[in-house]
Amino acid sequence: MDYDFAQEKNFNYQGLSNKQKVEHLAKFISGIWQIHPFAEGNTRTTAVFVIKYLYTLGFETNNDMFERHAKYFRNALVRANYQNLKKDISYTMVFLDKFFGNLLLGENNLLDNREMQINNNVTTQKTAQKILQILETNPKATRKELAEKTGLTPDGIKWNLNKLKKNGIIHRIGPDKGGYWKIVVK
Repeated sequence: MDYDFAQEKNFNYQGLSNKQKVEHLAKFISGIWQIHPFAEGNTRTTAVFVIKYLYTLGFETNNDMFERHAKYFRNALVRANYQNLKKDISYTMVFLDKFFGNLLLGENNLLDNREMQINNNVTTQKTAQKILQILETNPKATRKELAEKTGLTPDGIKWNLNKLKKNGIIHRIGPDKGGYWKIVVK
Protein backbone atom coordinates (compact mmCIF):
# COMPACT_ATOMS: atom_id res chain seq x y z
CA MET A 1 0.00 0.00 0.00
CA ASP A 2 2.91 2.32 0.67
CA TYR A 3 3.83 2.19 -3.01
CA ASP A 4 0.28 2.97 -4.19
CA PHE A 5 -0.13 5.84 -1.76
CA ALA A 6 3.28 7.26 -2.69
CA GLN A 7 2.35 7.11 -6.38
CA GLU A 8 -0.96 8.82 -5.70
CA LYS A 9 0.67 11.49 -3.54
CA ASN A 10 3.14 12.33 -6.33
CA PHE A 11 0.54 12.25 -9.11
CA ASN A 12 -0.20 15.65 -10.66
CA TYR A 13 -3.85 16.16 -11.59
CA GLN A 14 -3.19 19.65 -12.97
CA GLY A 15 -4.08 20.05 -16.62
CA LEU A 16 -6.16 16.87 -16.80
CA SER A 17 -9.76 16.88 -17.91
CA ASN A 18 -12.36 15.83 -15.34
CA LYS A 19 -12.74 12.54 -17.23
CA GLN A 20 -8.98 11.88 -17.02
CA LYS A 21 -8.98 12.71 -13.31
CA VAL A 22 -11.84 10.29 -12.67
CA GLU A 23 -10.15 7.55 -14.73
CA HIS A 24 -6.97 7.97 -12.69
CA LEU A 25 -8.91 7.85 -9.43
CA ALA A 26 -10.67 4.66 -10.57
CA LYS A 27 -7.30 3.05 -11.34
CA PHE A 28 -5.91 4.10 -7.95
CA ILE A 29 -8.93 2.71 -6.09
CA SER A 30 -8.74 -0.49 -8.13
CA GLY A 31 -5.14 -0.96 -7.03
CA ILE A 32 -5.98 -0.38 -3.38
CA TRP A 33 -8.87 -2.87 -3.52
CA GLN A 34 -6.70 -5.47 -5.25
CA ILE A 35 -4.19 -5.43 -2.40
CA HIS A 36 -7.10 -6.48 -0.15
CA PRO A 37 -5.90 -4.46 2.84
CA PHE A 38 -9.21 -4.51 4.69
CA ALA A 39 -9.64 -8.33 4.73
CA GLU A 40 -13.29 -9.24 5.39
CA GLY A 41 -15.56 -6.51 4.08
CA ASN A 42 -12.82 -5.25 1.75
CA THR A 43 -15.20 -3.85 -0.87
CA ARG A 44 -17.42 -2.11 1.68
CA THR A 45 -14.41 -0.63 3.44
CA THR A 46 -12.91 0.41 0.11
CA ALA A 47 -16.18 2.24 -0.66
CA VAL A 48 -15.94 4.13 2.64
CA PHE A 49 -12.30 4.94 1.90
CA VAL A 50 -13.28 6.20 -1.58
CA ILE A 51 -15.93 8.52 -0.17
CA LYS A 52 -13.54 9.94 2.42
CA TYR A 53 -10.67 10.26 -0.05
CA LEU A 54 -12.83 11.93 -2.68
CA TYR A 55 -13.96 14.43 -0.05
CA THR A 56 -10.31 15.43 0.54
CA LEU A 57 -10.03 16.07 -3.22
CA GLY A 58 -13.08 18.35 -3.26
CA PHE A 59 -15.64 15.85 -4.55
CA GLU A 60 -18.88 15.63 -2.63
CA THR A 61 -20.46 12.20 -2.63
CA ASN A 62 -22.11 9.80 -0.27
CA ASN A 63 -22.82 6.08 0.08
CA ASP A 64 -26.01 6.04 -2.04
CA MET A 65 -24.37 4.98 -5.31
CA PHE A 66 -22.25 2.34 -3.57
CA GLU A 67 -25.34 0.98 -1.82
CA ARG A 68 -27.51 0.88 -4.96
CA HIS A 69 -24.79 -0.65 -7.12
CA ALA A 70 -22.73 -2.63 -4.58
CA LYS A 71 -22.58 -5.77 -6.72
CA TYR A 72 -21.65 -3.78 -9.83
CA PHE A 73 -18.92 -1.88 -7.95
CA ARG A 74 -17.42 -5.12 -6.64
CA ASN A 75 -17.59 -6.85 -10.01
CA ALA A 76 -16.08 -3.81 -11.75
CA LEU A 77 -13.17 -3.96 -9.31
CA VAL A 78 -12.72 -7.66 -10.08
CA ARG A 79 -12.71 -7.05 -13.85
CA ALA A 80 -10.19 -4.22 -13.41
CA ASN A 81 -7.83 -6.68 -11.70
CA TYR A 82 -8.51 -10.02 -13.41
CA GLN A 83 -6.50 -11.29 -16.33
CA ASN A 84 -6.27 -14.74 -17.90
CA LEU A 85 -4.15 -14.67 -21.03
CA LYS A 86 -4.81 -18.32 -21.80
CA LYS A 87 -8.53 -17.51 -22.14
CA ASP A 88 -7.82 -14.15 -23.85
CA ILE A 89 -9.23 -12.17 -20.92
CA SER A 90 -7.52 -8.87 -20.15
CA TYR A 91 -7.79 -6.33 -17.39
CA THR A 92 -10.44 -3.73 -18.18
CA MET A 93 -11.22 -0.45 -16.49
CA VAL A 94 -14.32 0.13 -18.66
CA PHE A 95 -16.81 -0.90 -15.99
CA LEU A 96 -15.13 0.91 -13.12
CA ASP A 97 -14.84 4.03 -15.31
CA LYS A 98 -18.61 3.83 -15.94
CA PHE A 99 -19.30 3.59 -12.21
CA PHE A 100 -17.04 6.54 -11.35
CA GLY A 101 -18.36 8.50 -14.34
CA ASN A 102 -21.84 8.22 -12.86
CA LEU A 103 -20.60 8.91 -9.33
CA LEU A 104 -18.45 11.96 -10.05
CA LEU A 105 -19.30 13.33 -13.48
CA GLY A 106 -23.08 12.97 -13.48
CA GLU A 107 -22.95 10.55 -16.40
CA ASN A 108 -25.83 8.18 -16.90
CA ASN A 109 -24.01 4.96 -17.84
CA LEU A 110 -26.00 1.75 -17.67
CA LEU A 111 -24.51 -0.27 -14.80
CA ASP A 112 -25.47 -3.80 -15.82
CA ASN A 113 -23.64 -6.73 -14.25
CA ARG A 114 -24.45 -8.91 -17.27
CA GLU A 115 -22.00 -6.86 -19.35
CA MET A 116 -19.18 -8.02 -17.11
CA GLN A 117 -19.85 -11.74 -17.35
CA ILE A 118 -16.80 -13.14 -19.07
CA ASN A 119 -18.45 -16.22 -20.57
CA ASN A 120 -21.41 -14.11 -21.65
CA ASN A 121 -19.36 -11.47 -23.49
CA VAL A 122 -18.59 -13.75 -26.43
CA THR A 123 -22.21 -14.92 -26.56
CA THR A 124 -23.47 -11.33 -26.36
CA GLN A 125 -21.15 -10.24 -29.17
CA LYS A 126 -22.28 -13.15 -31.36
CA THR A 127 -25.93 -12.34 -30.62
CA ALA A 128 -25.37 -8.68 -31.47
CA GLN A 129 -23.70 -9.66 -34.74
CA LYS A 130 -26.59 -11.95 -35.62
CA ILE A 131 -29.13 -9.20 -34.89
CA LEU A 132 -27.14 -6.74 -37.01
CA GLN A 133 -27.00 -9.21 -39.91
CA ILE A 134 -30.78 -9.60 -39.77
CA LEU A 135 -31.33 -5.84 -39.58
CA GLU A 136 -28.96 -5.30 -42.48
CA THR A 137 -31.17 -7.41 -44.74
CA ASN A 138 -34.45 -6.39 -43.10
CA PRO A 139 -34.30 -3.00 -41.29
CA LYS A 140 -38.04 -3.25 -40.50
CA ALA A 141 -37.69 -6.55 -38.61
CA THR A 142 -39.85 -6.63 -35.49
CA ARG A 143 -38.72 -7.88 -32.09
CA LYS A 144 -40.87 -10.96 -32.65
CA GLU A 145 -39.16 -11.68 -35.97
CA LEU A 146 -35.73 -11.11 -34.46
CA ALA A 147 -36.61 -13.45 -31.58
CA GLU A 148 -37.70 -16.18 -33.99
CA LYS A 149 -34.51 -15.89 -36.05
CA THR A 150 -32.11 -15.73 -33.10
CA GLY A 151 -33.79 -18.07 -30.65
CA LEU A 152 -33.98 -15.36 -28.00
CA THR A 153 -37.08 -14.23 -26.16
CA PRO A 154 -38.66 -10.89 -27.17
CA ASP A 155 -37.34 -9.48 -23.86
CA GLY A 156 -33.86 -10.74 -24.75
CA ILE A 157 -34.14 -8.99 -28.11
CA LYS A 158 -35.33 -5.80 -26.40
CA TRP A 159 -32.31 -5.91 -24.05
CA ASN A 160 -29.90 -6.44 -26.97
CA LEU A 161 -31.50 -3.69 -29.08
CA ASN A 162 -31.27 -1.26 -26.16
CA LYS A 163 -27.62 -2.14 -25.70
CA LEU A 164 -26.92 -1.64 -29.41
CA LYS A 165 -28.75 1.72 -29.29
CA LYS A 166 -26.91 2.83 -26.16
CA ASN A 167 -23.58 1.95 -27.75
CA GLY A 168 -24.49 4.02 -30.83
CA ILE A 169 -24.47 1.02 -33.17
CA ILE A 170 -28.10 1.28 -34.28
CA HIS A 171 -30.67 4.05 -34.35
CA ARG A 172 -34.44 3.83 -34.64
CA ILE A 173 -35.96 5.87 -37.45
CA GLY A 174 -39.68 6.55 -37.08
CA PRO A 175 -42.19 5.04 -34.65
CA ASP A 176 -42.12 1.55 -33.14
CA LYS A 177 -44.78 0.48 -35.62
CA GLY A 178 -43.85 1.38 -39.17
CA GLY A 179 -40.33 2.59 -38.42
CA TYR A 180 -37.05 0.88 -39.16
CA TRP A 181 -33.56 0.32 -37.76
CA LYS A 182 -30.58 2.14 -39.20
CA ILE A 183 -27.17 0.59 -38.59
CA VAL A 184 -24.86 3.47 -37.68
CA VAL A 185 -21.66 1.54 -36.97
CA LYS A 186 -20.74 -1.82 -38.52
